Amino acid sequence: MAELLVTAAQIRAALARERTDIDAGMLDTASDGPLADLAAVVSAFIEGACDRVLVDIGTAQTWELEWDGSGYLDLHEIGAYPLTAITSVSIDGTAVDEADDHLSSGWWSNAHERAMGRIRVNGQSANLGDVVEVVARAGYTDDAATLRTAGTITYQEQRAHETALRELQTMAVDLAVYRFNHVVPGADVIEIGDLSMSFTERDIPRRVKAVLDRYRRLTF
Repeated sequence: MAELLVTAAQIRAALARERTDIDAGMLDTASDGPLADLAAVVSAFIEGACDRVLVDIGTAQTWELEWDGSGYLDLHEIGAYPLTAITSVSIDGTAVDEADDHLSSGWWSNAHERAMGRIRVNGQSANLGDVVEVVARAGYTDDAATLRTAGTITYQEQRAHETALRELQTMAVDLAVYRFNHVVPGADVIEIGDLSMSFTERDIPRRVKAVLDRYRRLTF
């Protein structure tokens, strides 16, 4: 399940602003069960449609690739980007040290490459197909300001994370409200039984598709 891009409270607030025909009592906290289900489905749909990790869970995860001999580890191929922190890299069980720069032996990644989920690896003896294990944080984080203060990411990266989360969260709210309006126009939220059914991109508005297109997984 994807990390949530939107909460039940945010959906409820958006509905209260947009749907003046809904009795305020129908949008109290008692409606949070169905709306929480809707939030989960919308978040999972957006992440699935983008074919990548979108929200950083705040802790490092282990990602596996196969060594292809190119000298690059392209985590964008498995949808793990942007990278906010790289803890370790190992090839066939052997740890690779972090390099001092992009020409030195070891692994290295600058801000531009982290944004694409790319890590350079120099001077390593490895065979094609060897398992590469990367322990790193991936996805957009709401903790970007703290990471920037700590020197982990740059100011430009911080702004990119903040902008992305703002756009993705706005899109998630829009999609949730759209689903509510088109499945059960005028209905009592508490009685909704089919809000969480799956849906396809044919069912979503153009403004949401436009944002989806900007965040789909990179392909080269």
